[in-house]
Amino acid sequence: MVKKVQLRPFNPINKSLRLNVELQIEDNCLTLTYDLYDPENLILIPYPESPTTRVIGLWESTCFELFIREKREDHYFEFNFSFKEKWNCFYFPKPNAHLTEWPTDLLPSISRLTPHQLEVNIPLSIFKKGFWQPGRMQLGISAVLEDLQGDLSYWALAHPDNKPNFHHFDSFLINL
Repeated sequence: MVKKVQLRPFNPINKSLRLNVELQIEDNCLTLTYDLYDPENLILIPYPESPTTRVIGLWESTCFELFIREKREDHYFEFNFSFKEKWNCFYFPKPNAHLTEWPTDLLPSISRLTPHQLEVNIPLSIFKKGFWQPGRMQLGISAVLEDLQGDLSYWALAHPDNKPNFHHFDSFLINL
């Protein structure tokens, strides 16, 4: 199963920018490929740094995000990934809960496929036991893009609030 989606900016900053995401589940792994079309090279794309580590605050610059919840539940996970090959995972037991890192020894695999393309592989066993329920999951995919002047733009499947809010369940539009 492969799904392809296009993210929309909250406030368009340049009509030439596009952000597409392809996702698939195979062999108990969720794979996302974020593909930024930036023909004018307007967006800050940092170089990878070794080693791949967890970092809080990736959303303060160019970063890709994923939100996952079970349709009938209020608890959810948030993942952040950057071109620096940095990442983090947070668990929210309810909406508006405090930011809490999800303790895990499992790491997502992050690979830069091209200068503007990032692939992330998340083992489904990273989630708490019983969380992943095939056919009952809702995903929100989003991104923060920083331009070369330091301005941020916010991209998501939908923007149901009057301000960027990736945690809003009405923006979790992908059903798996």
